[in-house]
Amino acid sequence: MNNATKKLLLMKKRKKKISSITAYDASFARVAEQANIDFILVGDSLGMVIQGCDNTHKVTVEEMVYHIKCVEKGVKNTPIMADLPRVALKNKKTAYSSVKKILKAGASIIKIEYQDKSFGLIEYLLKKKITVCCHLGLKPQFIKSSRDIKVHGKTNKSAKEIIAQADLLNSAGVSMILLECVDSKVAKFISKKVDIPVIGIGSGQHTDGQISVLYDLIGISKKIPSFAKNYLKNKNSVYSALKNYNQDVKK
Repeated sequence: MNNATKKLLLMKKRKKKISSITAYDASFARVAEQANIDFILVGDSLGMVIQGCDNTHKVTVEEMVYHIKCVEKGVKNTPIMADLPRVALKNKKTAYSSVKKILKAGASIIKIEYQDKSFGLIEYLLKKKITVCCHLGLKPQFIKSSRDIKVHGKTNKSAKEIIAQADLLNSAGVSMILLECVDSKVAKFISKKVDIPVIGIGSGQHTDGQISVLYDLIGISKKIPSFAKNYLKNKNSVYSALKNYNQDVKK
């Protein structure tokens, strides 16, 4: 656990909500920091919102590194979390090599979309002293069709599976968990049960914090999720929109 995640853990202990957005360049990153967003995610969602692809599957490590470097130039103190793209998950050696490039570019937290078969990789990275956030629920890197886009944890079997994964990862030593499109009751239960910060996206208001895709917040994504709110509507600047988003999260 590094200084960035220690601060977020302290916020959880003090019951202070954590705000986060995605950003992919220096200008938006700078505005996010001015709006007091707690951390920035350089997501492989850039494959969709920047590159115009239908999914995140083909985003490369080199593309992630480029955008991390851009974001890093726009902030002074805001921690940067970055996705480990799907192409880097071939084996432990490839993953670790990719992680080192991402950290060198300016990220301090690595986010991994978790599958049970990747637990060995998580353990390996933790032994290498890598700060890891695991992504549960809806995992865009593994979506095969529109039928995969749904709320997870609505059945007893699905809820137990996500809770068990969160427990396992918490015990293993990951620094944070992200829940995407997880049933709000399950997300609330996990947030109370584990010691580490739980960040939600489309998982209700009872997680330790919220993350949103910047382009969803300002209403310009091609496909905006039903749970996303356009904070730029009736506002005269992106800064005002992000300030309002931050205030909503904190409340």
